[in-house]
This record gives sequence, structure tokens and C-alpha cells, in this order.
Amino acid sequence: MKKTLIIKRIIYGVLLLVTFIMIFKFSASSGNASHGISTDVSEFIAKVLNVSNEKRNEFVETIEPYIRKIAHFSIYAFVGIWEMLFLNTFNISDEKKLLLGTLVGTIYAISDELHQSFVPGRSAQIIDVVIDSEGNLLGLLGILLIIMLIKRYKEKRKNK
Repeated sequence: MKKTLIIKRIIYGVLLLVTFIMIFKFSASSGNASHGISTDVSEFIAKVLNVSNEKRNEFVETIEPYIRKIAHFSIYAFVGIWEMLFLNTFNISDEKKLLLGTLVGTIYAISDELHQSFVPGRSAQIIDVVIDSEGNLLGLLGILLIIMLIKRYKEKRKNK
């Protein structure tokens, strides 16, 4: 096996593992701590958008749940990215890469929600598994599309 392939496999595997650890740590935070993080992000957005002091609390309360869901989606998109880059170091079909990545991402999302159900002030929500899985799928498909476009470009250059 090529040395560069082994190095890529290790790098993408470590990035995936680090992302899983980050998710686990976020899920281990109490409900108050988790709410505090998303509220801080919402406050920052209010400040950037120059929302007046009179409307700031209402604005923050309105966007905070969306910030939480965007965070779920985004971190699982990175899971999908790292999964596809890792799986691309193996000689398996794109369909199998997509299936395996989807399966691993969804199982981790389910286990993450189960983990949260044991944390004070947190709960397991099916909608979060759906959002996590959609983020994972977007990451997988996005990288797969980029890989396919690069291959097509290289083939066209080679045939010229």
C-alpha cells in the first residue's frame, strides 16, 4: 500500500475520531451549559446584526433553538466529510462508501441522543437524530461529488 494512502487514512481517521469525541463532550454538557453556549452564539449574532437592546432578548430566544439545530447539522456534516475522505482510501464502490458512511453516522447520532438522555437537563430527541443524519449525508454526498468532479476533470485532461 502506498505510504501517502496510509497517511491519508490515519489523518482522516483521527479527524473523524476527534469529531466523535467533540460530539460526545458536547452531549455530556448539562442542559444549562448547552443552553448557555447556544445563547452566547445567539447573543453574538444579535450583536453582529446590531439588534436593539429592546428587541435583543426576544431575538435571542427566537433564534436560539435554530442555532442548536444548525450546530447538530453542522458537526454531523463534518462527520460525513471525514467519513467519506476516510472511506475513499479503500478500494470499495461509491455506493458502499455512501451506505457505510450513512450507517455509521446514523448509529452514532442514535447513540449520541441515547447518551444525552442520561445527562441532567438533556433529553433524547428523534428530530435531532434526523437532523444529525441529514448533516452526515450532506457531508458524505458533498465530498463524493467533489471526488467525482475531480476524477472527471483529470480524465478530460488526460484525454486531451
